[in-house]
Amino acid sequence: MIATMNSFMQLLVGKNIARTASVTATDPAATTYAVSGEIVVTDISGTVLNSTTVLTADRIKIVQSQGPLLPSIQSPVIERAGLKSYGSKLYTAPALQVDYIGYNNVTNTGNIDVINDNGYEILIQDTNSAAYGSIGIGKFGFYVSDSSATREEIWTGLAINLFQNTVRVTRRPFIVERVASVIAGTNTTGATGTLTFTNGSTLVTATVASGANGAIVGAYLKTDDIAVDTGVLYKITALPTATTFTIDQPYQGATATFTAGNASVYTAALLSAGSLGIQLTGLAPVFTTPQSTEPYVNRWSTTVKNGGSTAYTNQVGGTQGVGSYPFMASLEYFLIGNEGFIARNDVPYVSPRANILSTGTYNLLTLEWDSVKTGQIFNQEAASKQLLIAFDFTPAAAPTQVTGVVTAVQTVLNAWVPTTVGTGTLA
Repeated sequence: MIATMNSFMQLLVGKNIARTASVTATDPAATTYAVSGEIVVTDISGTVLNSTTVLTADRIKIVQSQGPLLPSIQSPVIERAGLKSYGSKLYTAPALQVDYIGYNNVTNTGNIDVINDNGYEILIQDTNSAAYGSIGIGKFGFYVSDSSATREEIWTGLAINLFQNTVRVTRRPFIVERVASVIAGTNTTGATGTLTFTNGSTLVTATVASGANGAIVGAYLKTDDIAVDTGVLYKITALPTATTFTIDQPYQGATATFTAGNASVYTAALLSAGSLGIQLTGLAPVFTTPQSTEPYVNRWSTTVKNGGSTAYTNQVGGTQGVGSYPFMASLEYFLIGNEGFIARNDVPYVSPRANILSTGTYNLLTLEWDSVKTGQIFNQEAASKQLLIAFDFTPAAAPTQVTGVVTAVQTVLNAWVPTTVGTGTLA
């Protein structure tokens, strides 16, 4: 089936393992047989090639071993004369989108513009998430200022409203937090002990007395251990006990304990005198299995309406990276259909092979070529074929089955593929 399929794409998956000494690929009973997750370049008969013997081969195959008890996974025949491209991509981690409305604590620019009797609005348009749908459905944050507005009041009103309008979304795409330019807090020099913030909770527990050192209702706590302006702030709304605080929205960061003092308490007036901003940080997508979850990256566009000079900045764009587990697992699941696994809803369900590891970070070698049958009967247009070879390793630390020995896959392919077609550079 593979040998005659047109427009064929295949994925081979290599483990982070060293090359077997004197490796072979034909007899599973041999002690030199490639171990599970080991990939080799062979001739048409299955003999493993090295960077010298491959030079006389006009056709090769690339073989992934599944160990002695399972059949190997073999690529279609690759004809050197039909090669169109050869290249590589190193693993890069996915990036979470980060937006700032008003003050940006990365660039130290921007602010919330203070306008009396004004209806501020933040519009969020989804562009790629599991929650809203790809057609783009909007969410918003809204706040109407009074006739004697303060920067702190507008800042908090917008942040809390946007949080409330997104927190109940299934698989919400981002968290909403407040940031400020003010470095030195007030009434903190005498504070000792710790403050513990718990993810999803509005209750902060302390080893110091609540209400002391400026930590009173209406003040703000910053989740930083040093006097810097990169922490996020939460407003104290109640002091239920001598050592607890209630804050105005559930803490959205990872559960953590911070040292009391160190510029951690701020009055509303102090904050209003500085620059204030709202930080939207993308959440990592939820992924369980390729059978039940489509991979995605949380992305959205932000618009500020009726905000005067209130700035908006897309500080970090959300990206899927290269070689991350959700996308590689989904690609493997999809491509095995080219090998015959097409009845994916059978009862009882048969689980397909799954060589991509949830802990893996995959680096890719890619080959593309045209395969043409010849002869009076068989002449036809070229059938394009693509092969992706995924190796699990940390960039700059490739195992010897990738490079470093004469039978390493990248080493052999770099020797065989004309430099005019491309070069693999995983290491």
